[in-house]
Amino acid sequence: YDSKYPFDINDKASSLDRLLKLASSLREHQYTPIENLKCPDKPPPGYPKQWKMMDIIRNWNPDDTSDFHTTVIYQGICVFDHQTESEKANNYREAEVPFVLRNHVDVLRTVERWNDPSYMTELLREDEQKKLNI
Repeated sequence: YDSKYPFDINDKASSLDRLLKLASSLREHQYTPIENLKCPDKPPPGYPKQWKMMDIIRNWNPDDTSDFHTTVIYQGICVFDHQTESEKANNYREAEVPFVLRNHVDVLRTVERWNDPSYMTELLREDEQKKLNI
């Protein structure tokens, strides 16, 4: 699959551009935080942000999943782009607090492969090497 999904170490830009476009196409929904979440270089006191459960339920009723119409969500953890905010993400990791990291090239390469049904079929196919005698 390296030939089908090449990643040229000498031309990272073109490979990365392809991977970023794929990731963007797979994100079905774009959400806006209910309030602007400040994500400074280091986690601030009180991070991650918390809300009352009833406020969250009023915004997204767990008893009615048929009509999820809101694009505004309660988001209490920071989302960092690996391409531009990896140092920030590392600070949050060292502080052992939750965060979301997007657009990491190694993860994007996995996403590309896992979204190819033939890759997963090949990966999970049954052959003599994978059979266990129990």
